[in-house]
Amino acid sequence: MEAIPAAIEAIESRDPGEDFSYRKVAEQFNVDRTTLSRHYKGAQASRAGAASKRQYLTPQQEEELVQYIEGL
Repeated sequence: MEAIPAAIEAIESRDPGEDFSYRKVAEQFNVDRTTLSRHYKGAQASRAGAASKRQYLTPQQEEELVQYIEGL
């Protein structure tokens, strides 16, 4: 889903005070208007971002645990 980040970048690259329409930007990048506005406002995280919030161990802790288990 590379279109959403590209659309958000297009919104953020506009001049300060310049009007924009989520509908027009969504049509330009062929994405859903509601999804675009939610991502832009931060209400909807990417799946990777949401998954990282559910992760109990840090990547370093996970690696150490794997090394420990392999050593048994």
